[in-house]
Amino acid sequence: MSYAYIQGQEAEALSYFERVLKQPLDPKERAQLQKLVDDLRSKVKSDEKTSRQFAMQNAPSLNLHAC
Repeated sequence: MSYAYIQGQEAEALSYFERVLKQPLDPKERAQLQKLVDDLRSKVKSDEKTSRQFAMQNAPSLNLHAC
């Protein structure tokens, strides 16, 4: 079986494939799916970190000078 997902929708794919992984599978398919899930987890974690950094870089500067 081949596992595919749309780029940019890694979080949704991760959720789906985690549910599939809970079902009874052939050991060979389970190993392939587990590798995909692990890769997706690291991709989602990396994307979250990048988006937080991007949000912080684009946040407006605040003048905290007290009057």
